[in-house]
Amino acid sequence: MRYLLSFILSSLIILFINSCMPAGSGYQQSPNALGFLLPIIVIIGIVLFIVLKKKKSDDEAIPDFSSVADKDFTGFANKVVKLNFKGGLIGFLIDNPHKALQKRVMQENKNGWRVIQVIPDISGNLFVYLFRFILLIITLFLYTQANGYFIIFEQKFQETE
Repeated sequence: MRYLLSFILSSLIILFINSCMPAGSGYQQSPNALGFLLPIIVIIGIVLFIVLKKKKSDDEAIPDFSSVADKDFTGFANKVVKLNFKGGLIGFLIDNPHKALQKRVMQENKNGWRVIQVIPDISGNLFVYLFRFILLIITLFLYTQANGYFIIFEQKFQETE
């Protein structure tokens, strides 16, 4: 629902920007103006769909190893979860890092995991910066990927004999 709202909001922003264009700019209001905006709205919808599919595949459940009992094992299991955020105007208006972090930690706590450390995801990769910038321009500054956090969780195994 939230993603549908962000898509509708981005479409309305595009329509608003188009309605504010001066008459001599070449993008003036005309019956064909929607024909110009329709491909842009479709492209933004496809990009958001791909990003959401990727996010769902990233958020797939990591196998729960709590049933494993091995006497040679240290007794603890660790896992790393990456929490991503959106950038651009959509991320600025919709994302709340505190709530997202709190929600994910509470979800993992219910599954028996406890937080060891939270590390900011600061990517120094030039390709990632270029990809984010190009995505931001293609979506008319509405969406891009933003840095998030790596959360390290730990769970203690119960020894079964």
